[in-house]
Amino acid sequence: MISLIAFITCAGCNDGLKSSNYIKRYIPGTYVKEVKNDFMIAYDTLIIQCTAGNNYLVVNRTAYQRIRNKKLLPEQYAEENWKAVYDHRSQNLYEQRLGKTFSFDPANRKLYEGGSEYNKVVP
Repeated sequence: MISLIAFITCAGCNDGLKSSNYIKRYIPGTYVKEVKNDFMIAYDTLIIQCTAGNNYLVVNRTAYQRIRNKKLLPEQYAEENWKAVYDHRSQNLYEQRLGKTFSFDPANRKLYEGGSEYNKVVP
């Protein structure tokens, strides 16, 4: 019974092989971004999973080290979970609590959020 529910949930997330759902099928996966500047080094990871239909869970994991007087301070970590909804017309994911919009470029394996660019590393 559990495997039947998992199959139905997965099928609902993938919506078959219709070309109009190409972006939607691309979305689930792991995306990374690295930021280095004079003040910090940060590694940001987004893990996106379809939960049902057009609903997604986005897990944001961040590891960062601040730089003070040209020395790295101890590494710090943060994690947030966001709920997002896929919009077929715009082909974007919308996170409503914080107002985030995620757009996708499958040809270049990219995700964009605000001014940030993430690379897809795990399908």
